[in-house]
Amino acid sequence: MVVTVTEHDVGEVGCPSTVPVSFVVKNTSATPLRILGGTDACFGSACFGPRSPEPVVVPPRGTHRYEGELRIRKPGAFECSMDLFLESEGVRKVTVTVRGTGTPGPGAGDAVPEVPGDD
Repeated sequence: MVVTVTEHDVGEVGCPSTVPVSFVVKNTSATPLRILGGTDACFGSACFGPRSPEPVVVPPRGTHRYEGELRIRKPGAFECSMDLFLESEGVRKVTVTVRGTGTPGPGAGDAVPEVPGDD
């Protein structure tokens, strides 16, 4: 199983706001694999955590867009890392990081990052 992009920069986002962030998990094997879940992570002015239902079965050679949610509470630079647990020949952890800058003012939904690797 491969997470195609493990870092996202959402740039400047008005706050307070909630921004959807997703990334693609590819199952490169010939057997179904599971995404067991993710952890919430907070750093100062922002929190990042899973929005997808858990666990998720990814079919052989298939992909799944895993949904996360970034909550920005106050202005300032932030970087949050969520751990994602995958069952692939045992359980392994993949860290996904989101960074950016909260700016003063309303901004709910201003930034929705493009996710490469969803072909």
